[in-house]
Amino acid sequence: MSNSVRPQETGRLAEQMTARILQSKGFSLVTSNFSVPDIGEIDLVMIRDQTLLIIEVKARRKNSNYGGAEQAITQRKIMRIRRTAAVFCRRYGFINDPVCFAASLVSINQAGKMTGLEWVPF
Repeated sequence: MSNSVRPQETGRLAEQMTARILQSKGFSLVTSNFSVPDIGEIDLVMIRDQTLLIIEVKARRKNSNYGGAEQAITQRKIMRIRRTAAVFCRRYGFINDPVCFAASLVSINQAGKMTGLEWVPF
């Protein structure tokens, strides 16, 4: 991955990596990039044993000028994700299912390889 790679591509790569790791642990992908205008977006919705996992994926390349991925998970962002998840659950019939929220903080090197992944529940 060169310095010319756009942040959206880095984010998409991190989402794909996160989904693959969770699928290897028995989760199924329900949807990705679910958005509600004027409310927010959810990067990944996964499910295992009737429990939804709502995931915010943040990726940073090693030499990023944006700070660490964990700095991007603000209280405001968490509130927007939770509101969006409520809409998702109502819309698709997951109202009575347990829901967990987590951030997947992915570190990616210049070659496009994942060098680290940290799970942060919220």
